[in-house]
Formats: sequence, C-alpha cells, structure tokens
Amino acid sequence: MTYAHEFTHELQDRAFDLESLGLDEAFDEGDRALAVLGLVEGDAVSAQTTWMLENLTPAELGAVAAEGSEPEMLEVLARTPAILLETSFFPYQAGATFVSGLLGQGGYDAVNAAFERLPESTEQVLHPDKYDAGEAPIDVELPDDIASRFGTGWSLDAQDTLGELQLRVWLREGGIRGDLARLAVEGWGGDRVGLLGGPDADTVVLATTWDTEDDAVEFRTAADDAALGLGLDVLSKRSGRNVAILIGGGLPGRFAGTLLDQLVAG
Repeated sequence: MTYAHEFTHELQDRAFDLESLGLDEAFDEGDRALAVLGLVEGDAVSAQTTWMLENLTPAELGAVAAEGSEPEMLEVLARTPAILLETSFFPYQAGATFVSGLLGQGGYDAVNAAFERLPESTEQVLHPDKYDAGEAPIDVELPDDIASRFGTGWSLDAQDTLGELQLRVWLREGGIRGDLARLAVEGWGGDRVGLLGGPDADTVVLATTWDTEDDAVEFRTAADDAALGLGLDVLSKRSGRNVAILIGGGLPGRFAGTLLDQLVAG
C-alpha cells in the first residue's frame, strides 16, 4: 500500500521533475505550494486507493481503516492545532478529490495535463470549476515601506499568501461556525499577509481582495468576529472588493488609518 503511493511519486518525479514544481516556495507562497502538493499527493492517493481495492480483501481493507481510529491516534489528532491538521490533511483529502475529478473528465491524460498546468491556489483545488476556468489568484502586494511606517526598530519579518483554506481555518478558530466560515471565504480572490516585528510588539497585516463587494463585506464581518473571538486587537477597513486588517499593537491610530486606506486602495 505505502509502496504503491511512494512508487507513484517516483514515476511523477521521472515524468515531471517534482523539484521543478515550486514546492520549495512554501515559506512565502504557501497557498500555491499547498495547491501543487494537493495535485502531487492526490495523484499518489488515487493510485494507492486503486491498488488497495484491487489487491486487498474486505477484511484487510477494514483493518487499514481501523488503524486510523486507534485511540492513541485520535488523542494526538485532538491535541494538534487546527491549522497544522487542516494543512496536513488537505493535500491527501482535497487533493484526492481534485484528482478524482480530473480522472472522471479525461483519465490519466487529464492528470498528466494538470502537471503541465498546475493549480495555482487552494481555491482551485477546492473548487475545480475555477481551475477549469483558469481563474487565477489576483496578485496582492504589501507596500515596500510598510515596516518604516511603524517607526524605528520595526521590520517585516515574514510574508506569505494564506489563500482560501488557511483563511477558513482562521475564521473557524475564531468561533465562526464551519459552514459560515466556508461561505465567508468562497469568494476569495487573493491576499498577502505580513508579520511585522517591533521593539515591544508584533503586528499582522492582511490585505485581501474578493470576487465581489458582497464577498468582501461577508469576509470582513466574519474576520472582525473571529478576531474578537480570539481576543485580538483588530482594525479593519473595506473599499469595494478589498479588505485590509491589522491585528496587534504598535501602530498609532492615525497611521493605522492611513495604512488601511492604502491597502484597500488596491
């Protein structure tokens, strides 16, 4: 079973050179890397599942399923932070569903074609119709001088793109119920998040854009509620399809307003 999965990765590497797919971009293009990993692992899960169904008896299949429900395993999963759990399972679960759709459309020719036209976001994996339509993420950038806005001693320590999946997890962690969190991020268009470190405080800056103004309103409302649910200090602003959020301290109010204005201006 494991051999079938790993052998598929070997075949993928020979055919498509896995190192060339951009999986090492996870530190600053995490959403894209997660989407590509969904294709890679989804393909391997599909091959593994096919092998299992063709070679294992019903009793053996039952034993495999039982391994995932052992009390020790369930206890570990219960202690695992949601963001780690969701991003770890996504490539295998959502990725497998994505690949299953490709197989249904055109067999392995369609899967091979996807390695030549990689999914660009978790949104495309979660909503294959957006992949089929070529609905690419919208580039969102943080201002080059964003750290200097905070004053002496501040720096932009990290930035990334969260994407639909991770924004949904964050909303759920803030107390937004599952379906409401899912609906609040389904209109995702693009985002950029930055972590700014200062002498005495850290601040998270999130700039997002949405498919429609209604989508932007829905996300801003959910995000404000989630931040409050997590006990975070938050400032947010919306203009048209753009929503900007500041979480944490360190920025004087008048500068916060100016920065939010710039972020939502697009």
